Amino acid sequence: MNYNPDDITTVNVFDYIRREQCRFFRRGAYDPVEIATMLVGEALAAGAENVRVLTQPDWLVVTADHDWIDTLEPSIFHNVVRVLGEPNSMFAEVLLTVFARHVITATPDHTTLVKGDGITPPDIPGTWARAIAFDRPRN
Repeated sequence: MNYNPDDITTVNVFDYIRREQCRFFRRGAYDPVEIATMLVGEALAAGAENVRVLTQPDWLVVTADHDWIDTLEPSIFHNVVRVLGEPNSMFAEVLLTVFARHVITATPDHTTLVKGDGITPPDIPGTWARAIAFDRPRN
């Protein structure tokens, strides 16, 4: 069978992730704690030595002493970005943009609101090179 460019259809990545979330989460659906563990793994794999997950009433915050997404921001929050050297892998930040209501990323010099509006960023104590905060739905 032969294919040509007309056979290729464009897929909206956010729609695909929403529709196929069972492919991205062990329990088959969005889980903010699981995404936090994915971010921890990314930071450690990139060379961070001190990675923390802070839980606040409305937020989960992942901080690290190494900026693991420095050269990938902001596209990492809006596209499926492959982890270099890792087949069948991707950074988890895009999952936050799809499923979380509020997403903030920060370095000590700059804070970026990735998604949401009219929110007060969480307090992020300590010394860190990168922080990613996202809302934690209440049960």
